[in-house]
Amino acid sequence: RTLDDNQRTWHTKLKLSLWADKTTPKRSIGNSPYKLVYGKEVVLPISLELPALELMKQLELSEFKPMEARYVELMELEEIREYAVHMIEKDQALVKRWFDKKARAKTFQEGNLVLKWDADQAKPGKHSKFDAIWSGPYM
Repeated sequence: RTLDDNQRTWHTKLKLSLWADKTTPKRSIGNSPYKLVYGKEVVLPISLELPALELMKQLELSEFKPMEARYVELMELEEIREYAVHMIEKDQALVKRWFDKKARAKTFQEGNLVLKWDADQAKPGKHSKFDAIWSGPYM
């Protein structure tokens, strides 16, 4: 939407767009891609306005040994990733159920015109953008 003003400067806004996409929670995985990689939510500038609060949060962890704290972080990260896998499977099942509900079996009668898929032509690099990858129609 911000590119409508001047479409020649899209590359200057690309980093911000990617950052916004990576830090936004996705419905299919239940978390943001950033959290899946790093195991914690991103610290946004609004969080930096209260550095004392962040420092207090970190001091609460100081009673643990550093290795134990790291182990806890890794276990939480593994749980987050397992949850993401669960959410992806759930989302895929929902999409499959929706597709199966809408899909109809096609029956062909003698005399119908059909197209034949050309598997050799369909391989990447074997055809250009506008080449036909179907041949026919056949009866």
